[in-house]
Amino acid sequence: TFRVSAVNRNNIPSLTPLASTSTLAGAVTNLPDPFFAVFETSAAVAWGSLPESPPALSSHSAEGYALYASSTNFGAAAGGGVISSSLTAGVTQSTLTVTGLERNTTYYFRVGALNWNGAANFTITGATSTRAQPPAGMQAFSMFETSAAVNWIALAASPQAVSAEGYVLEASSTAFGALAPDGVTYSSRTTNITLSTLTVSGLETNTTYYFRAGTLDWSGRATYGVGAASATLAAPPDAPAYALIHVTSVTVSWTAVASSGYELQASVNPTFTPVFFTSTTAAGATSLRVAGLTADTTYHFRVGSINRHSIRNYAGVGSTSTLTVPPTTPSLTAGGVFFTSATVQWAAVTSQGYLLEASTASNFSGDVW
Repeated sequence: TFRVSAVNRNNIPSLTPLASTSTLAGAVTNLPDPFFAVFETSAAVAWGSLPESPPALSSHSAEGYALYASSTNFGAAAGGGVISSSLTAGVTQSTLTVTGLERNTTYYFRVGALNWNGAANFTITGATSTRAQPPAGMQAFSMFETSAAVNWIALAASPQAVSAEGYVLEASSTAFGALAPDGVTYSSRTTNITLSTLTVSGLETNTTYYFRAGTLDWSGRATYGVGAASATLAAPPDAPAYALIHVTSVTVSWTAVASSGYELQASVNPTFTPVFFTSTTAAGATSLRVAGLTADTTYHFRVGSINRHSIRNYAGVGSTSTLTVPPTTPSLTAGGVFFTSATVQWAAVTSQGYLLEASTASNFSGDVW
């Protein structure tokens, strides 16, 4: 409490009551990393708290704390601006949270120890940015053998509070440690806020990956949206070739690859639209047969490996024609056998022509004419 007096010639004071106040509280101690929880519209700050205030230590204590946040550095960076605050009367408390902040915005913070009059002795704690809003509509829309493309709904370029400073896409076969410790995380990023697609490469074939896309704020932190999972393609079957061609069926063989199975397709159209015949088999197989084909008809074939999510990766085999129906009831004509020739007749069938062969061996392993 203060008072002022006027003193006369005899040194006698004439007292006038003035006012009372309290000295400032001690300053708090900054921590190496005071921003321990930063979100889209709030931030929590920590500090080294002062001791409680018994009379002997009152000059080293406080009556509470105040935390302030300003996007204009309290007027130093720009005029005006909103100052957000949070108060507590607990002198042993060492954290406070300010809410109602703008997304993707840099804020400057200061924490003050309060004295008996509520005046703050401020300590500058530093600056950080709030997080950007996460991307929405994420989907893994294009899977390849060793890469994957993921897209989302791009944010607006402005204003800052509804935008971001870029995007990051990450892929992990262990769901970022949720399924198993360690594991490699593959990533790709961009600062182009209008972009809605990123690709990660270097992935393993026929492997399930978990994806997450995040927006980047001014501090480079990522805020992730709802993730997605899909599997990379298995490598296509190696060296596919025709093994057997019959009147109504064709068999294709290949060298096995790491996959969950195989599928053989046949179509009269090279675009395989539509697919007329298909056949599937389990992993480890090296051949497949499609049946029910039409005789003397050209078909296009492709064989695909099946990954963990039943997605096919095809290798083309080319086109070939099924065999014609063989001539029926062939027989030697009466009087048609001579010294150096013979005549054979049969009932006609639908074909592109006929071929007559003669051999000295019943299995045609000898000379053939």
